[in-house]
Amino acid sequence: MRPGRRSTRAPWWAALRTSAFHRNCRQLTHHPFWWRGGIDVWQVDRGSPLTVDRSEQQTHMASRRTFASVDDYIRGADPKAREILQAIRQAATAAVPQAQECISYQMPALRHKKVFFYFAAFKTHIGVYPPVQDPALAAELEQYRGPKGNLKFPLDAPIPVALIARVAKSLAKQYAAATK
Repeated sequence: MRPGRRSTRAPWWAALRTSAFHRNCRQLTHHPFWWRGGIDVWQVDRGSPLTVDRSEQQTHMASRRTFASVDDYIRGADPKAREILQAIRQAATAAVPQAQECISYQMPALRHKKVFFYFAAFKTHIGVYPPVQDPALAAELEQYRGPKGNLKFPLDAPIPVALIARVAKSLAKQYAAATK
């Protein structure tokens, strides 16, 4: 072949790209596992093309509950957790009276210029977020800390509502100092 001219023949490695192995590798790289719908790449059938069922995604996304207010969230919670959530709500709003209630990340929250206190009900515990930086409260909260510092209060044990109110007050001070 003369220099400067392109060949009409395919290169020697073109056949490799059309093999079954390469086709499946290409499919896996073009359909990453972090797409909505969560493709499990370990369960891919290597003989068939990789497909994503979009109808499942839409029904899943449509069935996700959204809450317009804290009252809606508490009404939709498990009956065991409703009273506890209501007690936490009252204690936190009493501890930080200038804060407004809101829903953020589909959890009840308190806001004063910025969201500073979240609480949520789960199957086995009540979660309080974000982690508290106050060293005075650290010793008292140690038994409730999760691996990332967030607080988990088991539903089957007495909930220390007064301690949670102190956490809300501490977080309000912490975030007020950070926004100045």
